[in-house]
Order: sequence, then C-alpha cells, then structure tokens
Amino acid sequence: MDLSKNDNLAPFYESFADREAFVKSINKLFSEATDCILNTALHDGTFFRPLLKTEEKTLSDICHCQSSDWSKILLWIPKERKPEQCASSWLRKNVSFNTFEGVVVINVGDSLEERALEKENQCALPPGIHFNMLLSNCILDRQSKVYHNRVVKDTYIGVNATVVNNGQIYHSSNASQYGTLKISVGPESGGGREVTPILESTIVDICQQLKMSLRRRKTVSRNPSLSCYNLIGKDCIVRDTPTVEDILLLPNSRIEASCSIRSVVLMPTAAIGNAVTAVNTLLQWNTSIEHSNVINVLLMEHAHVGPKSIVQDSILGPDVHVSAGEVHASVIGPNTNAHHQSLVISVLWPLGRGNVGYGANVGSNHTGRLPDQETIAAEGTFWGLSTVIKFPVNMSAPYSIVAAGTTLAPQHISMPFSLLVDQGQECNIIPGWVLYSSPYTISRSETKFATRRNAKRHAWYSGWKIMRPYTIDLIIASRRALERESGLSEYRNIPGIGKATLSEKARKAGIAAYT
Repeated sequence: MDLSKNDNLAPFYESFADREAFVKSINKLFSEATDCILNTALHDGTFFRPLLKTEEKTLSDICHCQSSDWSKILLWIPKERKPEQCASSWLRKNVSFNTFEGVVVINVGDSLEERALEKENQCALPPGIHFNMLLSNCILDRQSKVYHNRVVKDTYIGVNATVVNNGQIYHSSNASQYGTLKISVGPESGGGREVTPILESTIVDICQQLKMSLRRRKTVSRNPSLSCYNLIGKDCIVRDTPTVEDILLLPNSRIEASCSIRSVVLMPTAAIGNAVTAVNTLLQWNTSIEHSNVINVLLMEHAHVGPKSIVQDSILGPDVHVSAGEVHASVIGPNTNAHHQSLVISVLWPLGRGNVGYGANVGSNHTGRLPDQETIAAEGTFWGLSTVIKFPVNMSAPYSIVAAGTTLAPQHISMPFSLLVDQGQECNIIPGWVLYSSPYTISRSETKFATRRNAKRHAWYSGWKIMRPYTIDLIIASRRALERESGLSEYRNIPGIGKATLSEKARKAGIAAYT
C-alpha cells in the first residue's frame, strides 16, 4: 500500500507489513527445512545441508549430544562458507549436551560485526546451544543463546536472541493467527459489545467497531498470516519462565521470569516481566506487564500493567497505567491512570484522560440476575476515593469529579467540569465547579497530558486540547439548561444533572462558571 509521508497510520501499516514479512519468511524456512530442500541457495545466498560424518561424530562424541535421527539435523551455512567445509570446530565451541528430535536447523554463521560485538560484551552470555533436554523442530539462527531449557519445540530463535532457563516452549496443535483478538466489552452477559482488535489497532479503530465514532477513518484492518511455530525475533529474550506457548516476539522484546505465557504477541521493546500470567494478549511498542494476570487484552503503545493487577477482556489505550487494581470488559482511553487498589468493570471510556482513586468501585454491573449493565465515562472523569458507581451510568460530563465516598445511582449526567458529592442521603451536583473553584486543575492537566504523552505513534488523535469546540458546545448547552429554571431552593429535573440535587446557589454558580 502506498503511504504518504503525512499518513498518521504509516507506522501501523509498516508494523503490519514487517510482521507479515517476518512470519512468512520463517514459515518458508521451516517449509524448506522439513521438505529437505538441501544444498540449494536460499533467498539470501545461504543454504541448508545435512551433517557431515565428522560433524555427526563431533556432536555425539565430543559435544555429548543425542538424536534418534542425525539425518534431520541440518546446518545453515553462510554464503561465504564452502558447502564441503567442515564445521566441527564451530560445533565444539558452540554446542554441547543437547537432545535433538525432528528437524533441527543450526546456523553456523557469524559476521565480523557480530564477532566484534561479542568481544565488546565479554560479560554477556556467549552465543551457544548448551544443556537443553530437548530441542525439537527448531531453527536456531546465528549468535543465538539457547541454554538450560527443558523443552523447546516448534520454535524459531532469531539472531542474537536469548532463550535461557525455561521449562516448556511449545506450539499448540492448532495454527495460530498471530496478532488478533476477540473481546467482549461492556455488559459481561446478555449483549456485550464485541470488538476484534489486531496488534496495530488504535482507539479510533475500537470506537468505529463500537459505533461510537461518527467519522469514518482508515484503519489497519487486515487478518494476519497463520503460523504453526513460535517466533522469537532478533535480540529478544525469553528466560526463566516455566510455560511458554504460542508466542511471537518481534525484535528487542522480552519475556523474563514470568509464570505462564500463552498466545502472546510482543511488538519491539515490549516486555513481560516477573510473576506474570498472560493469555491471548497483544502488546504494542514500549508496553510492559509486571506481577499481574492479563487475559484477552490489547495494550497500546506505552500502556503499563502492574504490579498486582488483574486485567481481562479489555482494551488499554496509549499511555494507560493500571496497578494494584482490576479492569474487566472495558475500553480505557489515553492517559488514564488507575494506580491504586480499585475496580473497573464494563466501562466504556474511549477518550480516557481520567483517574481512578483508591477503593473506587466502578463496577456495580450486576442486577441480581446477570452482569448485564455498563457505564460510559467521559473524557477526564475523576472517580474519587471509595466511590460506588451503580450501573448503568452515562457519565458524559467531561472533566467532572465524583468526590470521595460518593455513591452514584443509575443516571445520565452531562454537565461538564462538575463536582458530584454525597450529602447524607442524596448526591449533590455543582455544575462547572472545576472551572471556577479549581481552574489550576485544567491548566495542570493540559501540561500533564502534553508532557506524559509518550505514545508518539498515537499522538495524532490523543493530543487534543481540553478547551475545544466539543467542550465549549457542552458548556453552552449546560448554561442554557441552567438558565431555563429559576425561583426554587433546589432542583431535581434539569436536563444533565441526572438524579442529583442542584441547589439554587449551585445553579447560579454554574451559570457564572459556564459564561
């Protein structure tokens, strides 16, 4: 596809194309290896060949390796090496104490540049294939470091990749379509909204699938290729993880000291760290997961989960941070933070930019029959300490604050920049409170969003101003609604205040704030 230099989606198309090329090239390598296409030059001038008798003897007698069928152990010969040249000296240095099964391809090439890099990194683990209980149907590219693994099966290990101290690395029997998910957000039962993001999706894509966006934009909406192998790309790390199944790691991504990883795709520089269980999860650039359980989730650029979090069936937008809490069946938009122990269930919050305080329960979605309710949250919503949100709530009031300890009954609130606060048995609303009592909040937020917006590939849609035509129109409509009523000590039926109580003093203050 032709891409103009100003195309905001160019990085996403390029990522998709690079991923497709990588998957297809490795699929082709496995096909050529298993079909025994030997002594025939590959596309880069290298070629596969079987072991020479001397090499077989070196592996079995000197390197202490085993195989039930040495004819299936192939060497990947660099183009500068002659086909008949013996690689026994290379094998003695780089291979020892392994059991091979099925087709195993070992790349015996190393460039001058790679040798120089190895000399510079004297303290780093040297390239080699040592002390693996079983290597089955694998391709081990040059300079790879494969040490002390129990089982590595149906796996490509890329240039300079590190695979160390793992339990089982294997691929399930069914072919995997790397980089796609099927997630039901909103109501957990009885009519959930299904979205099908791919690895390169944006919040704009998700909104279009949910029919929350009136404008149609181009999206990267293709189905990626299938593969029957684990793919660990260049300079990747997979270490100290007991169970690894169905993975695709693009260059410079890593999985370290996790618990269980299954059906996971990592873009470059993404990381899964200590004590993580991740299933059906996609991680874009510079994302991370630490000490958490993540199931059926897309993390967009610079989104971070952990420590001690549970995230399931959700979309986390760019620059979202979730730690110590739970997020289920939700769409969380850019620059949203849930840094404390809190609960977010069935919340559609695509514009994000909000905060979830300690003890906030934005998740009362169960009617006593089924968890069949949802909440819509506006841009910049602040759920205060120990708030309780009883679904369904349509909180379409941008940059409003639900004060600490407040309980919201099911309702629709649309007055922007408001404060909602519990007063005994009822909830009071103060329209425009943020504008006249805390204008610093708006100024600080503008600066904060600009300086903390690290997801540069998503900046084309996540860098909007707070005061823009959309919010100004809401302010004007809210002021008109407040001006249409007068003469009472309190109001309960003004459009936009939901089921909250509005005092005459707060009405006048709101009109002044919105003027």
